[in-house]
Amino acid sequence: MSSSITRFFDTWGMTDATSCAAAVISVVSEDAYCADPSTPTSLNGVPSRVDHIAKMTASRPGSTIKVSDQSTHNDHAPATVDFIADGKLGMRGKQFADLNNEGNITRMVGFIGIGDGA
Repeated sequence: MSSSITRFFDTWGMTDATSCAAAVISVVSEDAYCADPSTPTSLNGVPSRVDHIAKMTASRPGSTIKVSDQSTHNDHAPATVDFIADGKLGMRGKQFADLNNEGNITRMVGFIGIGDGA
């Protein structure tokens, strides 16, 4: 079974708004907090996440995000994500998520790059 983080990032690139919203709702707590480098302020709650995903998907047609590495410890989950455009790796980022007892995302903070520079 895939993790809530993997299923969340599978929504990036979905063009059907209803399907995307249902998928996000299934893996994110209602009052989830998100700080993402692509937003000027934090996002709070499911509607703001769904709106942000729709905007990003519209601005990058055909692009997707895939989780390339993830671990979990005491309801905390770091994940490396690959931004794929035209079938090629565009950039890599790191996400840090907190999960509730059901394994759903309650908080996610993202960063561009994975800290592997010299």
